[in-house]
Amino acid sequence: MKISNLVINGKTVKKVGVFGLGKSNAGVVDYISRKYDNVIFYLRSDKPIEQDDGMRVKLFKEIYKDAHAYEEPEEDILFLSPSVRWDKAELSPFKDRGAILSSDADFFFKNFKDDVFAISGSDGKSTTSTLTYLLLTERYSPLSLCGNIGSAMTPLLSSYTQAAVSELSSFQLMNISPRSRRALITNITPNHLDWHTSFEEYVRAKENIYTNAEERVFCCDFTHTKELVAKYTPFALYSLYMPEKELRAISKSEVYIYLEDGYITANGERLLSIDDISAKGMHNVSNFMAAIAMSYGLISKQQIVKVAKEFKGLRHRNMPIYRKSDITFYDSSIDSTPKRTVTTILSHSERLTLILGGKSKALPYDELCEPIKQKVGTVVITGENQREIYDALCRGKVQDSGVRILLSDSFDKAVISAINSAKSGESVLLSPASTSYDTFKNFEERGDAFATIVKNFYGEP
Repeated sequence: MKISNLVINGKTVKKVGVFGLGKSNAGVVDYISRKYDNVIFYLRSDKPIEQDDGMRVKLFKEIYKDAHAYEEPEEDILFLSPSVRWDKAELSPFKDRGAILSSDADFFFKNFKDDVFAISGSDGKSTTSTLTYLLLTERYSPLSLCGNIGSAMTPLLSSYTQAAVSELSSFQLMNISPRSRRALITNITPNHLDWHTSFEEYVRAKENIYTNAEERVFCCDFTHTKELVAKYTPFALYSLYMPEKELRAISKSEVYIYLEDGYITANGERLLSIDDISAKGMHNVSNFMAAIAMSYGLISKQQIVKVAKEFKGLRHRNMPIYRKSDITFYDSSIDSTPKRTVTTILSHSERLTLILGGKSKALPYDELCEPIKQKVGTVVITGENQREIYDALCRGKVQDSGVRILLSDSFDKAVISAINSAKSGESVLLSPASTSYDTFKNFEERGDAFATIVKNFYGEP
């Protein structure tokens, strides 16, 4: 049975608007339309509405699209997609008439009463969230994975779930301080500077994840996350590089997690041999440390070993997708920053042919130069930011070290050039150091396109 009225902040809400109809807002609409009577829905979007949302679109009394997206404000509450800034000037008329601004994440955290394990970070947050989820399935049943990865958050309010693991972006955290059982920032490096007004704003947004957490986990391998330890009481500190003694010198904590003789160790107890971790690369060892910290004291050692052996990694994250003529193809389409591409390059021991380029995040590409000199034979650059990347590699004298640089005017041609350039025993790596939005709707679509082009080239289904 539906509830007669939706009440928010003591106010009966009858007119509900959503700005954008991606996963987050679609979840909001589905939840409210099923749960409450007497609600009128409005859709606003300054971007094309996906065709597969056609059935849901019929719920809306009015649809304001494109140049009309901000016209005739009449909503009592307006749910914004994560990519829409709450301080956007065009939203002022909505605020002036008393509309509440909210989001999927904001609404969820104000109404969900059970345990939430909240995770953010510049890199590694999806893998760490997934690992935390897999580990905690031993403790909670059912358990939900939501936010940036998994399901939208608001629909969980009407489902029976004992707890949630929530991956949160800086966009989502800009305007909320989520209540959580345990919270973590995996790392903080420059990212999304095409959206945030400054790196300082980006850091402040990430920090919001700690302000209303019961217990806090800190990575001590990055300057900005390590500095936050002084501001909050830590539950756990972990490091890929520091021994226990150095971690204890940073701050008093209940748990210290570190590497010792090839084992992930917590407070002197060996929990997991890194040889048991199936996912490739030391960054995945760090991801396991983070997930162990997030679930510490709630699960068994046997569960940790089981997950480590079974988890092979997430799609589009340095995953081998094809092998032909002694050449292996790796899809790391998720790599939308230079920092992430550097980590992926360095995780490989073999020589690489590297595909770079897409849409810029207003980040410098110069840090790519030295890893490319060490590991790469050929670089193929494509995308909207092709010239930016090429200029950075020229400044770093990459060609002088014997690396060949090829430019391509389309993604398809770039992949074909990489295939033709790779030699036996090498790997072709898609690690763009850029977002996908110049050509694709998301990094998943870009990674799938890469796999399709490779397989079609070799005539494989």
